[in-house]
Amino acid sequence: MFIKLNNCGQDGTLKEGIYLKPISYLQTDPKWANIDYSAKGEKTTVGASGCGPSCMAMVIATLKNKNVTPKDTCAWALSHRFKAPNQGTYYSYFAPQGKAYDISVAQLNGSSLYGKANQWANDYHAKALAEVEKGNMVICCMGKGNWTRSGHFILWYGLDAKSRALINDPNSTKAERTCADLSLLQSQVKYYFVVDVAGCQSHSDNYNSVKEKYEFDDATMAYLEAYKYADSLFALMLQDNKNMQKYQLNTILYILGYQYGKQVFEKLNK
Repeated sequence: MFIKLNNCGQDGTLKEGIYLKPISYLQTDPKWANIDYSAKGEKTTVGASGCGPSCMAMVIATLKNKNVTPKDTCAWALSHRFKAPNQGTYYSYFAPQGKAYDISVAQLNGSSLYGKANQWANDYHAKALAEVEKGNMVICCMGKGNWTRSGHFILWYGLDAKSRALINDPNSTKAERTCADLSLLQSQVKYYFVVDVAGCQSHSDNYNSVKEKYEFDDATMAYLEAYKYADSLFALMLQDNKNMQKYQLNTILYILGYQYGKQVFEKLNK
């Protein structure tokens, strides 16, 4: 499992919380940019129209299988008829693509939020923000503005110290598209799709990845020792910051346990 703590390059600090920094893919990467991504009656490519599956490739590669790329997710979308002719990818694509890898992805709103400035829209913006603050990722379908001239999918995964959205944009690495004011994102988003990150991070995932990497006979004992050590650090962190969600801290907990486990493994192997 690929786990990494992110520091937004603009501030060097995170807003209150620990976020899982997803693997970054660009749909315009030469390795797959020119691969066909065409529905019947059109001609287009991954580089031109594959932003939705590219976002899902980042999610899947981060949470389940590091070898999955936009090439794979675009092929899956095509084979399951989720490519919309002369447009992008159908909104109905995300949930079944996630399910194929045992990842829960749920569409948050059923009607477009774009240009809406009312309580109904604000409620959905608040729900999406709450999901990110809990440690989940949110795929955003964007309307015309900072990210696109028409429509585009981006992956929102965290907040920096100034409450700006931390984003993986499959079509750009520009600062204004990867670290943006929440108000800007909320004014241009059409739909939110919530990725359940917490549901993908289990103790068994961490145990198996550790065991596979170090190949020790007594990996169970070593992992338990590592977890006990990390759990004590977890308790201290809770005392320091009671407002942090418990399963947000699990990300750093697992990392600390993994690092300590390596030391334990090395001792056991002597």
